Amino acid sequence: MANLQPLFQEPIIRQIALSPGYEDHASDVWLVQTSREEVVVRASRMAGVPDQDFWYGCNRMFGVDPARVHELERINNALHRWSTIAVPRVIRKGVIDEREFVVVEKLEGEVCSTFKNQPDGAARQGDNRRTAHASNVEGGPSAGPPTLSCRCS
Repeated sequence: MANLQPLFQEPIIRQIALSPGYEDHASDVWLVQTSREEVVVRASRMAGVPDQDFWYGCNRMFGVDPARVHELERINNALHRWSTIAVPRVIRKGVIDEREFVVVEKLEGEVCSTFKNQPDGAARQGDNRRTAHASNVEGGPSAGPPTLSCRCS
């Protein structure tokens, strides 16, 4: 497991690797707890701009190389302010052994395991906020790119 301590001033109390539930995902993600905070840490597994359609499209639309997670700060923080979808803010960035890491806020709620049987308009703003986290859920794409997963809070 990665040593994430350089990203934190306080000692790490707990570090749990999170998996989206499928193989060959694009990022390593951990839930990290210190005496002061509980956050999510993300680092890309990619090297350079990939040639898969999804990632190529993201690069063309947002101008971001998905291997460079520090670039997520601008996008995540803008989406956090303007979107009806709950998007975690980037709290801080760091580099460990030449690999970029971002520390983002942990969003509360429960991850839904399927998009099936969701009510019409489930992704619209309201009391049930939806969370953009990398996850492969039933009813969504079956491999590769992160997809929108709902968190009902």
